[in-house]
Amino acid sequence: MPRLGKPLSSRRASNQITKWRGEAKIPPWIDGREKTLFDMRGTAATRSLNANLPLRLMAILMRRSVRYAAQVIEHYGQVSPDESDAALRKLKQAKFRSENTKM
Repeated sequence: MPRLGKPLSSRRASNQITKWRGEAKIPPWIDGREKTLFDMRGTAATRSLNANLPLRLMAILMRRSVRYAAQVIEHYGQVSPDESDAALRKLKQAKFRSENTKM
């Protein structure tokens, strides 16, 4: 049991990532490699976009800029061919909405 207020050990952090990856049913890459924490960020961004979550909200949840969130989606959309066309279409729509709602 981890102690509150203490940093996670690298082993504990790795075990938790493996556990969460399994619970989220994140499939491995085609070559069998497990996806990393960074890969899962991209998967979450792509799934959020596919669920019509606004780009600004995704950026807030990722604790990054809208530009960074868009770059993550563009990158992972290219890596995930089964979702790429729909995700990239939605990204273009989200960018358009974001640009037209700036104050």
